[in-house]
Amino acid sequence: MTKLFTTRMAQYILQKLEDKMNPDSPSKLKYAGLSGHESNLFPFMLQYKLTNLDCIINNLKNNTPPPVKGCETPPKFASNLMWELSQDNQSNWYVGTFFNGVLIKSCEKPNDDMYCTFEDFQKFMQQNFILSDDEFNE
Repeated sequence: MTKLFTTRMAQYILQKLEDKMNPDSPSKLKYAGLSGHESNLFPFMLQYKLTNLDCIINNLKNNTPPPVKGCETPPKFASNLMWELSQDNQSNWYVGTFFNGVLIKSCEKPNDDMYCTFEDFQKFMQQNFILSDDEFNE
């Protein structure tokens, strides 16, 4: 269900990153900002394991603050996700994902700096955030 809310935004993010990596792309975009509410931020938080439903339900029943990292409910005002594309000296592309300014894991095997190769990031996005066109239309 969360992928239903993240598919189009995740596709947009991947497309903008691919455009930036392509030297023949006519796009000169350096920054793309998307605005939203908790309704589109929350599904990303679930898939990035920044929160989980069991923790949220427990907090609501007991009216207690989140006891551990990974249990933020709901996202705080002005919370944000940011994806940063960078290139190293060997022309390899990397993506860092930030939640409220803190690098988070956004692929199976990030490097020591928590950045992912673009290929690993793309695979992670496809697996965790994007439905196929048939699944989305269904």
